[in-house]
Amino acid sequence: MKKLQSYIVKFVLPILFIIPFTLNYFNNNEKVENHFKLENNNNTVFIKNDKISILLHLKGGFIDNFNLKTYEEKILTSFEDNECFESGWINNNIDLVPNRFTQWKIESYNNNSITIFTDIGKNRFYKIITLKSNEVLIREYTNCSIPGQYFTVISVNKDNVDNNLFVFANNKLFNTPTSQINNHKITPSLDHVNWMGISNNFLGLFCEYNNNIENIEGKFFYKNNKNKDKQLFFLSDSNKLNDVSYRIILIEKIPILLSKYNFQEIINYGLFFKFISKTLSNFLYFMYNKNINPVISLFLLALIMILIKIWFIIKSTEEYYKIYHHLEEKDMIANTYDFSALENYYRKYNVNKNYFSFDYMITFVMIYFTNKAINSFIFFYKYKFLWIQDISIIPSLLSKNFIKILFFRILLTYLGTRYQYRVVDNMNMYISFIFMFFITSNMSMSIHLFLIFAGILQEIIHYIYLKYLLTYKKIYIY
Repeated sequence: MKKLQSYIVKFVLPILFIIPFTLNYFNNNEKVENHFKLENNNNTVFIKNDKISILLHLKGGFIDNFNLKTYEEKILTSFEDNECFESGWINNNIDLVPNRFTQWKIESYNNNSITIFTDIGKNRFYKIITLKSNEVLIREYTNCSIPGQYFTVISVNKDNVDNNLFVFANNKLFNTPTSQINNHKITPSLDHVNWMGISNNFLGLFCEYNNNIENIEGKFFYKNNKNKDKQLFFLSDSNKLNDVSYRIILIEKIPILLSKYNFQEIINYGLFFKFISKTLSNFLYFMYNKNINPVISLFLLALIMILIKIWFIIKSTEEYYKIYHHLEEKDMIANTYDFSALENYYRKYNVNKNYFSFDYMITFVMIYFTNKAINSFIFFYKYKFLWIQDISIIPSLLSKNFIKILFFRILLTYLGTRYQYRVVDNMNMYISFIFMFFITSNMSMSIHLFLIFAGILQEIIHYIYLKYLLTYKKIYIY
């Protein structure tokens, strides 16, 4: 038995750590191969990599058919009917600058980028389009200074326009109602301008002027084209703007649940969980000083965590209900209250890690910090330490009860946080589970059994609440 424990500690556990990090490394460093294909008598160029694809029109030099292949659906279709991106120079003399009828030619292309050009008189204009993961990098430059104005435009389908447009300029985010954006001037004080337009959480665009201009005055405004599609324009004096670059980022569709939380609120959640961890530890420390039985302390702690979990269940259930009706209105889900169909829809478009993991993450974090607080209390109870870092727990793996403790920990993980196994492919969750074994491996069997009981009790309460929803609310969400 000792040899088996030694083998597990020396070989199996290191492998469990090495494999996730190795897979994660190769996954993040996988080389994305781009492919270029000429279509329609060399008038269009279909460009794609493993994640996105675009269609470059050589006649006009504009881009459309942005397709984020992760979701197996077209983000942008044709220029006339949906969204596209184009840019260039505006001049009263149309013979001096490219326009929608200018024929561009391919100069060169490789596995990463394609370069097109057009000659107008003695001047040559270039466009370099590069694909990187889910980004489209565009650089436009010319060998002359063009009088007039430089413009960029995103054509936005009228059915997909949110009530608000988010514009990022001069390192500040402006949430401007569409009714107030007309003639909205932004005068950056920096030597470049960044801006971003988001339509239905799909398309983001960052514009940078590469030359050293101290101040650039630009104007954002909407106008409707002949199909009544809204077009977002940015105009700027461009007598010196002969080198401009863009980063067009295809943004993964943000589920309804997370769309109403901003980054600061997410940070607040993290601080909230950290506060819970410290508070629970102090709670156990206080109970210890009052000479209260540790079992009673743990029982009260379990009740607190269960109440918090119930609150999160109620909140997440409300979001499930909202999303269901959102999909039902768009005929994206069958006319039955079947949560599995809803979940399958989100899995199809690979957004479950954003939405469904949210509730799982809450469950996991609550139990994680509960265990950490209990663990800190145990260390204080045994060794008079108030707060011990996780690394201090690792030597306890050598204890003779490690195999038994690991078994009970796995059982607790299944009973108390069995939702996580739906997203076990998430590498961070997998690694977190392993850390959970480290954190709680020194606990006594009685504490593990008590936590198992708490997990079962939590499941019973969860089941009763869902049964209530099914019976009285007529909705099946699990």
